[in-house]
Amino acid sequence: MLKDKLKKFKALSYEDKYGISMNIITNLKDRWNKQALKIFNFLEKEERVKEDILESIYEDFEVSVESIKQKNIKEDLHKFDKTAKYLAKLKEEEEIERLKEDPDSILEQI
Repeated sequence: MLKDKLKKFKALSYEDKYGISMNIITNLKDRWNKQALKIFNFLEKEERVKEDILESIYEDFEVSVESIKQKNIKEDLHKFDKTAKYLAKLKEEEEIERLKEDPDSILEQI
């Protein structure tokens, strides 16, 4: 999937690549990302930014996004795992309580 996105990006015109890459860097810079600020300052000084740099910016961004998605998926799976363990513990506790109950005393109470 990442390879497909990169392939599509590389097929874009220079102007489109520049626009997308600058949008990425500007948004990150505006969120006080120090690396993005350095990159933005560099790009702003360049008369014409090399396409390799634009492609690198896009690739780094997409890799970061994918990493965040994977982290969130793992966290969600972990949350599910905690719930499953909790339910298993409850079931085990209920089983212990049932075993502790004396069937004869229950009949006497009825």
